[in-house]
Amino acid sequence: MSQKRMPSDQEIASLADRLRDLWQPGEEIRPWLREQGGVLLELIHGKWSWASMARVLTAAGITYRTGRPWSANLLRKDFSRAQAPLKGYARRPSSTAPDIVVLLPGSALPSTAMTQHATDAPPSITPGQRFKPAVPKPYAPPSELTADERTEIDANRKRILGY
Repeated sequence: MSQKRMPSDQEIASLADRLRDLWQPGEEIRPWLREQGGVLLELIHGKWSWASMARVLTAAGITYRTGRPWSANLLRKDFSRAQAPLKGYARRPSSTAPDIVVLLPGSALPSTAMTQHATDAPPSITPGQRFKPAVPKPYAPPSELTADERTEIDANRKRILGY
């Protein structure tokens, strides 16, 4: 990979002035990096390196509250983390997701659920309507294996485990 040239102090100060206008003092870093991601990526893909962008952000005063200057690695990591989807947004169901109907043993499928679309309201349950509770199956001891089943199990064990 070719090295990008380190910009002069004047170029760094000029870009720092432009980025300072986009920054509000006391603003959180990661949301700001998320909002300005397109601008920063365009600069990085151009003539600016991560190291030079770190110098620009430090010169502009865009730092964490500690005031610690940016390093190229820290900026690259924080930028990457800022671009990752937020936790709550990744798991939200889409508006076109189908409705899920849960049936308990002995209950009948509501007639409205067969024709219902995701945009329709869910079927209403009348106050007198009740669901039957789920009943577990009674215990049944395991059945004896036939000779064919036993030979198949042994053959699979030899093939997979080698013994």
